[in-house]
Amino acid sequence: MRVHLAMLWFFVSILLHQGVFASETNILPTPRDNECSAGDDLCKEEIHTRVLHKPENVDGQESRGDKGEIRNPFEFFGAFKRLGTSWKSVLDVYVETIRSAGGKDHNGDVFVDDLDAGLIALLDMIEKDKENCVDDQDRLRMWMFRAVPCDEFGRSINDLLSSFLLWSVVEGAQGEECGLLGGINRKTNAAKINVSKAFRRVEAYAAWMDVVEADLLKPSLTAASVKKSWDAFRMRITYDDCRRIVWWMDLGRADMTAIKDLPPKDIMRLFVWVSHLIIFQEEGMKNGIVFIDNMSHVSFWDYMTMLPLQLGMKLDKFMINCTPLQTKLVVFMNRPVWADIGYGILSVFLTKETKNRVNMVHGDRQSAVIEVVGECCVPEGFNDLNGKSEVDDIAELQFQQIHH
Repeated sequence: MRVHLAMLWFFVSILLHQGVFASETNILPTPRDNECSAGDDLCKEEIHTRVLHKPENVDGQESRGDKGEIRNPFEFFGAFKRLGTSWKSVLDVYVETIRSAGGKDHNGDVFVDDLDAGLIALLDMIEKDKENCVDDQDRLRMWMFRAVPCDEFGRSINDLLSSFLLWSVVEGAQGEECGLLGGINRKTNAAKINVSKAFRRVEAYAAWMDVVEADLLKPSLTAASVKKSWDAFRMRITYDDCRRIVWWMDLGRADMTAIKDLPPKDIMRLFVWVSHLIIFQEEGMKNGIVFIDNMSHVSFWDYMTMLPLQLGMKLDKFMINCTPLQTKLVVFMNRPVWADIGYGILSVFLTKETKNRVNMVHGDRQSAVIEVVGECCVPEGFNDLNGKSEVDDIAELQFQQIHH
C-alpha cells in the first residue's frame, strides 16, 4: 500500500505543523476544549456545511493523472478506502503525532536571557546526559551528531544547537515590524530562552538522526547527492523582503513520474538536506519561514501516491517532532477541487490561531503572493507568476558550488 502521508505534509500535514513550529500550542484541542474532535459523528453536519462550497478551479482545467477526480466530500472519504486506508485513520495518525510533539514549558525548566548563555547551558545539559548514560552506547552515539551535514553548509554543531535555542524563545515578547503577511518571529533580545525545551527538542532530533544515520552518511549528504531529487520536486528556497525564508513548492510543475521512480532513501535525504539548509540560516531562523505551494494540475491520486507510507511517517516525525523550524505563514494557490474539500474538512479541527497562518489564495495570484513575500522576491519560473531572475536563492547558491 502506498498512501502519501508525507505529501500531506505539503497540504494537510503542513497545516498542522505550522502551528507547532510557530507557537508549540496544541492545535488539535482535546474534546473538552473543542466540541468537534477527530472521528466524532457530531462533526458531520459542520463538516458538510464547510466543504459544500464551490472551490477554486484551476483555470477550468482537469488535473494531471485524472482517474475520476474528487468532486465532493463523500468521494473524498471514499477515495481513502480505495487507497487501502480511511480518512479517519489518516487524521488519527496526525492527531497522535501532533499531541506527542512536546515543546511546552514545564515546571523547573531553565531559562536564560541570551543565546550565548543558552548555548553554554544547553551544552552542559548534553554533557550531563552523556554522564548519566555511560552504559548506553546507543544514546552516547546519538550525541555524536555524526549524520549532521555541518561540513556541507560550513557550520558547526554549536550553530545547530543555536537554532534550537532560537526555536525555544518563550511567548510574550514583541517582535520587530514586518509589513508582509504573517510577520516575523519574536527576537531573542526581547524574551527569555527556554533551554530545557530546546534540550528536549535536540534530544528528539539527535535520536531521529541516529536512526537514519546509515542512509545519510553513505553517500555523504551533499548538494550533488540530492540534485536529482531536487529537480524532480521543483523547489526553491529564497529570502523575502522581511528576511524570512520562503520554501517554494511548485508541485504543479513537478515531475510526478520522476518522483515516484525515486528510491525512498533519496527522497528522505532530500528533505533532510533542505531542512538543514534552512536550519543553518541564522537570519531566517530568527525571522521565520513561509511555505508557498502551487498545486495546479495535481490530481488527488498523484498527490496521495507519491511516496510510500513508511517514508511519509518518517518524514512527518522529523518535521513535526524534531526540527526547530518556525513557520509564519502557509500559502496554497491553484488548488484543485479535492484540496479545498480536504481543507474544508480539516479546518473543523484547527484552532483560530492555526487558521490565521493559512492563506488560501483566491483571485489575483500575483498580488496575493507579493503581499506575502514582497514585489522583488518572487522567483522567476514559479507557476505563471511574473517573477524576478535575481532573487536571494540560497538553495541555488548551494548547488552552484557543486562545480567549484
